Amino acid sequence: MSLREYAHRVTNKSKNISHTILSNESVIDNENVILLDQLKQHLPNTNRASIAVGYFFISGFAEIMNSFSNIESSNNPNHVIRLLISPTTNKLTAEALLASNESLEYVQRKTSSSIKNGREIVIQQVRNSLGHMPQSQKDQEAVTKLINLVRKKKLQIRVYAKERLHAKAYIFELDNHQLPRMSIVGSSNLSISGIRENTELNLRTNVDNDSVKLLAWFDRHWEESEEFTEEMASIMDDSWVKSRMPQEVYQKAALHEHGTLDEIEVEESEHLKLFDFQKMAVKNALSKINEYGGVIVADVVGTGKSYIGSMLLKHLQEKNRSKPLIICPPHLIGMWKEYMREFGVNADVLSRHKIGMDDNLLKQYTNCDVVLVDESHNFRNKNNAYNALYSFMEQQPDDSCIIMLTATPISNGVDDLKNQLKLFPADTILNIPALGNMNLDEYFKGAEQQHHLTPEGEEKIRELLRHVLIRRTRKHIQDNYAKKDGDRYYLESESERKYFPKRRLDNPQEYDIDMVYQNAFERIQEYVASLKLARYTPGKYIREEYQDTTHPQYKKYNELATSMNSLTGIVRTTLLKRMESSIAAFYSSVKNFAKGSDKFLDYLKDCLVPIGKDYQDSIYKSIMSDVDIDYEL
Repeated sequence: MSLREYAHRVTNKSKNISHTILSNESVIDNENVILLDQLKQHLPNTNRASIAVGYFFISGFAEIMNSFSNIESSNNPNHVIRLLISPTTNKLTAEALLASNESLEYVQRKTSSSIKNGREIVIQQVRNSLGHMPQSQKDQEAVTKLINLVRKKKLQIRVYAKERLHAKAYIFELDNHQLPRMSIVGSSNLSISGIRENTELNLRTNVDNDSVKLLAWFDRHWEESEEFTEEMASIMDDSWVKSRMPQEVYQKAALHEHGTLDEIEVEESEHLKLFDFQKMAVKNALSKINEYGGVIVADVVGTGKSYIGSMLLKHLQEKNRSKPLIICPPHLIGMWKEYMREFGVNADVLSRHKIGMDDNLLKQYTNCDVVLVDESHNFRNKNNAYNALYSFMEQQPDDSCIIMLTATPISNGVDDLKNQLKLFPADTILNIPALGNMNLDEYFKGAEQQHHLTPEGEEKIRELLRHVLIRRTRKHIQDNYAKKDGDRYYLESESERKYFPKRRLDNPQEYDIDMVYQNAFERIQEYVASLKLARYTPGKYIREEYQDTTHPQYKKYNELATSMNSLTGIVRTTLLKRMESSIAAFYSSVKNFAKGSDKFLDYLKDCLVPIGKDYQDSIYKSIMSDVDIDYEL
């Protein structure tokens, strides 16, 4: 053989080897090599598959359900699929808590509480996965197939609840003498995203010794896990997949809406007895909290939302919850402290304003997994207080909850509602059936066209609210809970009877503004109208050169001038409204305006014009620095 011929053979052999390596790429990233393709390639030749994943989604199983032919047809009892799953959370991890400088004891308490409820968490995950499926023919076939595999003892499922199982491993024992075992380990969960969509990083090994070691690791954790096979099949068999008679569907819906409420007992305070409509609100709220991690109690003004909230805190604390945290306007701090004494609840009470002024304040209350927000409509906008509370709730464990009290959950638009709902625990609110596979932003966006609700959108919002909101008017309470005494209606508790007021317009009283203000209203109005309010209209004082349309900064300063035109009207209206409320309120507002103006002048003396969020926050903090202290004293 000549040297030229030998070189030609070596070159061709190298090309063939290179081609083999590229066509059997070991790195699986869902970009160049798709994990789903690898699973479909190897599962049909597998005698036993051992799969360990953090998240198991039935939709992911549906993608590979027809690839188990070898296992299904085998009579060998050892030819099975072993699925090891773990109760996990995407919000609370030990690493995240430790990175936040939490104590090791606190981290262990939080993580161990989740692990103790591991089976319940997995049950909820499976139900969520079922509930969020499109319920198509393919999905129904996948669930039916899974149930059949369990019944044939070809699918075994266990829950590893000892600690968080973060590993992802796919280990295949093959019907192949040349390649008896093959494994894939990396980042992919058994979900559509994990096996097909996400950018993942997995490594496949054909080295038998690697797979033997991985099997030993799997077997060790398998022995330390809890049996879950029959429970999984039972949950699925009881889902939408099973055909139902119409009367069964009706009975199930009625039980879901009303059955669980009768099982909840409301233990009242010794001194404060609730009316029946308030007890029902407590039961309903507890049901919503258990399902979705929160509730908005939005009964009309004067119907005792604070009592309902207090009873909820009492019940939750007695059910082994930790210390509740109450966030309220400063003038209600004393009231809430008194209610907590009356109801026997050990709770911390914080002012909404203090949260907005100190970004780190809430970090002192991470042990509070129940949060009550009074007048929650104040959290409809993403200001400092909102952002602080949002960040706090993000760091809370999955079993935390939030209670919101407000008579006006929506003031300006549906974004008011969306922002409040975003304070719910991120995982549990996704249990709301109306959301389907969408998050809150997607759901609300689909309800609007050009920032206005469509008729279909209104129905979508109503359907969403049905799951998280409690709202009763006085007429509803009178019609459904009141008793009649002659021509009057009343509510009765164990300790008292309250009559509904009987409104009569026999002799209506006309409001005389001149008499109320002793003929001084016009003069006051003139004073308010004469205020220049220069602090709110800096656009009027832009230097001439910046008003030139050819100036490079013209657009920015012109926007400043036009955007603040309406502010002076708002300020004047606010002052008059405060005066109409009470002289004390008017005096307080004038004093605060004066404080703000003094701070504004301090900036001007330093040759600074305080425009923009940071400067306005600084002025606001200087105004409010004394207010909370006054209220709390």
